[in-house]
Amino acid sequence: MEECCALAINPYKDGRVVHETPNFFVSAALGSMGLPGYVLIVSREHFIGTGDMPPELHRELDELMQQTRGVLRNRYGRDTFFFEHGPRVGRCGWGGCIDHAHVHAVPGVDITELFALDLLRNLDETDLFYRVDRLDGFQRAVDIYDKRETSYVMVQRPQGERLFSEVNFPGESQWLRKLIAMQLHSSQWNWRAHPYRERAMQTAEELAGRF
Repeated sequence: MEECCALAINPYKDGRVVHETPNFFVSAALGSMGLPGYVLIVSREHFIGTGDMPPELHRELDELMQQTRGVLRNRYGRDTFFFEHGPRVGRCGWGGCIDHAHVHAVPGVDITELFALDLLRNLDETDLFYRVDRLDGFQRAVDIYDKRETSYVMVQRPQGERLFSEVNFPGESQWLRKLIAMQLHSSQWNWRAHPYRERAMQTAEELAGRF
């Protein structure tokens, strides 16, 4: 089974799904780096990223993100940082290691400043660029993906500001997870090497029935 398909199936097999809507589900994430409440919002149907989803699903995803934010705040007393690594487009692939639409929801962190500094660090050749827009919704991701020339990264700060960064150069696998690990003074950013399965199952138990 391809890994992208496993992302939509394994959480059900493992018992990590804590909530479902018609087109998405929320599951406790593997590779939480020990953080309680780290979850993924995953599309049921296969899309390569939010930029590949039909616009009629955007409102449902937005509402689910806000619901998830409230549930995590009530359970853990912390606000949530959301992010999406954009899909691989040509040589551009910003951190995504699995091309199936999913948004990370991580309570208690905010790596926006590290994110901005690291974007600058990656401009190490001529003709490289990034563009950051603060926008609601997901239409910006659609516009970027539809061109098939660049990719994007989406981050949403705990205060609710959503930023889309269009990039025309490749990024490291699990890039934003590495930045979270840096903020936590941890080296265990790789979810395959450090799955934290017990923590994931504990998160699933803690969130059961709270949506």
